[in-house]
Amino acid sequence: MLAKLAPDLDDDAIAGLADVMLEAGIEGVIATNTTVSRPNLTDTRRAAEAGGLSGVPLERLALDRVGVLARRLDGRLPIIGVGGIHSVAGARAMVDAGASLVQIYSAFIYNGPILVRDIARSLGGVADSRTKH
Repeated sequence: MLAKLAPDLDDDAIAGLADVMLEAGIEGVIATNTTVSRPNLTDTRRAAEAGGLSGVPLERLALDRVGVLARRLDGRLPIIGVGGIHSVAGARAMVDAGASLVQIYSAFIYNGPILVRDIARSLGGVADSRTKH
C-alpha cells in the first residue's frame, strides 16, 4: 500500500506521518497531491479560485515537501515525487530532492508522450538505487 501526502503539511506533520507509515508497514509514499494554497500565483483571479491546484505553480512546494520527507525517511521507503514536474529538468530536480520515482500528469497532457520518453531516458535506473529495503 502507498500513502499519499498533501503538500500543505508542515515539517512536523510530515515527520510524524513518516514515522507512522514506517510503523504501519506502508510500502511507499506519494508526495504530493494538489495544494489548496496558491503558491507563486500573481493573477489575483486565479489566486482566488477554489479547489486543488496542480501543475507548474506547485513545483517549488512539492520539491520542498519531498525533500523534508526524504530526509526523514532516509531511504527506508520509496517516494514517488509528484507535483509541478513539467520538463526533464523538473523530473531531475524531484529526484535530486529525494524522490525514487516521478509521476507526471499535467505536463503529459500538454506535452505528450515525448516528454515521458525524455524523462525516462534521463532518469533510467534511479529507482533501483534509491531505497534501502
